[in-house]
Amino acid sequence: MQRLLEFAANHPLLSAAILAVLGMIAGYEIQRWRRRGREVGPVEATRLRNDTEAVFVDVRSEQEYAEGHLPGARLIPLKELDGRLKELERLRSRPIIAYCRTGNRSLAACRILRRAGFEQAYSLAGGIRAWQEAGLPVSRGRD
Repeated sequence: MQRLLEFAANHPLLSAAILAVLGMIAGYEIQRWRRRGREVGPVEATRLRNDTEAVFVDVRSEQEYAEGHLPGARLIPLKELDGRLKELERLRSRPIIAYCRTGNRSLAACRILRRAGFEQAYSLAGGIRAWQEAGLPVSRGRD
C-alpha cells in the first residue's frame, strides 16, 4: 500500500489517468448491466418473431426506412413515438422489438414503451446493422 501511495505522489497525472480509465470502464459496465434484459440480438429477435409473433418497430426516419428495413416492420420514428402509442395498443400482449441503425435510438424507444406499460418492449442490439451482419433479410422501399 505504501508503494502505491508513493507511486501516486510521484506520478499524479498518470494516477489520475488510471483512475479516469477505471471510472469509464465502471460506467460502461453499469450501463450494460442496466440494459440487460432489454436488448435482444438478431437471433433472439427472430425467435421471438417466430414463436410469439413479436412486432418490429423501426424508429428511424422515413428515408432510412425506405433504404432498408426488417420485413413486416412498422415505421414509427422515435420523435413521433409518444404521440403514436395508440397504434400499438392492441399489440400490448405481444413482444415489441424496436430497432434503429445501431441500437441507440431503439433503447430510448424501449424506455418510452416500458413507461407506457409495454412490459415486453425490447431493443434490437446493434440495430439493423447487426441484423444485416447476421445475414438476415432486409426489405427495400416502402411497404
